[in-house]
Amino acid sequence: MKKNIPFFLLSTVAFLTAAGVKGQYYYKDIVSHAQNQAKFSRFKKWKVSSVSVTSYEAAGEPSEGFRFNQQINNGYTQAKTVMEMPFSGRMSLTNFYNAQGQLYRTTDSGYQTYTVYEYGYDSLQRLTTIIQQAQAIGDKTRTTETHRWTYDLNGVLQKMVRIKGTTDSSTIQL
Repeated sequence: MKKNIPFFLLSTVAFLTAAGVKGQYYYKDIVSHAQNQAKFSRFKKWKVSSVSVTSYEAAGEPSEGFRFNQQINNGYTQAKTVMEMPFSGRMSLTNFYNAQGQLYRTTDSGYQTYTVYEYGYDSLQRLTTIIQQAQAIGDKTRTTETHRWTYDLNGVLQKMVRIKGTTDSSTIQL
């Protein structure tokens, strides 16, 4: 019986790790993207042009060094967010939207890196591709990672192929 415990423990850890990896990509790529799209759609509907956030400490005073401001252009094709936090510095994120209100590009600079995300959709307006290119500030080396999402005939997500660089790939089955 004792011999089976390490195998059981190892297989359980492997299963939970695999489930976590699936969930991580699904949440980051699909769920958070849909939430972003819905939020931006509401901003456009309600004619929101800017968002400011103030952080407060437990005693009620504003958090020193924290700033968050988002500006949306008049055509609702661009939303620029600038955030500053103590110890981590300034971060700037700009989202670009097409005429249908779909996020098609994000630029993210801060924390010593510059990252560009490109988003692709199929004819049914479903997210199918995310290409991430990251470069450390002051470095000429660029890393690329592509996520290709596949749907079945009923529109249910089936898998995601993750490609690092141009050749290293792995498939996440849902």
